[in-house]
Amino acid sequence: MILRHLEDEGITEILDVGAGDGWLGGELRREVFPGARLTCWDREYAGEAGLTFGNEATFVADRPKGRFDLVMLMDVLEHVDDDAGFLRALSEDNSRDGTWFLVCVPAWDALYCSHDATFTHRRRYSPGELGEVLRTAGLEVVRDGDMFQTLLVPRALRVLVESVAGTRRQSREPKSLSWSNGEVLARTAEKFFMAEAKSNLALRRLGVRVPGLSTWALCRRG
Repeated sequence: MILRHLEDEGITEILDVGAGDGWLGGELRREVFPGARLTCWDREYAGEAGLTFGNEATFVADRPKGRFDLVMLMDVLEHVDDDAGFLRALSEDNSRDGTWFLVCVPAWDALYCSHDATFTHRRRYSPGELGEVLRTAGLEVVRDGDMFQTLLVPRALRVLVESVAGTRRQSREPKSLSWSNGEVLARTAEKFFMAEAKSNLALRRLGVRVPGLSTWALCRRG
């Protein structure tokens, strides 16, 4: 939805950094940029580097060569010690003038809890902090916003409980991230968060920014 206005930008090469199972990049390619070549880069692919599954995506464990029209980093920078340096290297080595970047990170360090520690999040970002990292990497923010506003209160309550218990920054045994609550609930949640996202974008166009559990930015290399 965020990238719909890029449909006429000639996006033919997409790089999805930290792509996991590649679902998001695949959906984006299918819905918005049909025919684009998708490269999914994730260190967890070790042993499968260079394999191509059908004609839809190439999965690589090492940094790919070449330059891309769109680079996505969805929940990646919070795992990197030198986030600005990592993003700068991507900009210099894997993009060209005019390349688009879509970046999403967890928001607000005050909401850091055991979940972040368990999944090795180094930090959470305010919108201003994310913007500074992007500018340091030579990227210009074109659009930005926030997501998952309805999850703010549950997260704040969790932080409060863990702060009292002294466990806020302690990692726990990681649980599976696989959805196990059934297809009906999954589709209901998807529709709810899509409606929330549409509402957020409409408010953002009016100059209203509502804080959320995640913050994002669509940028371009000048």
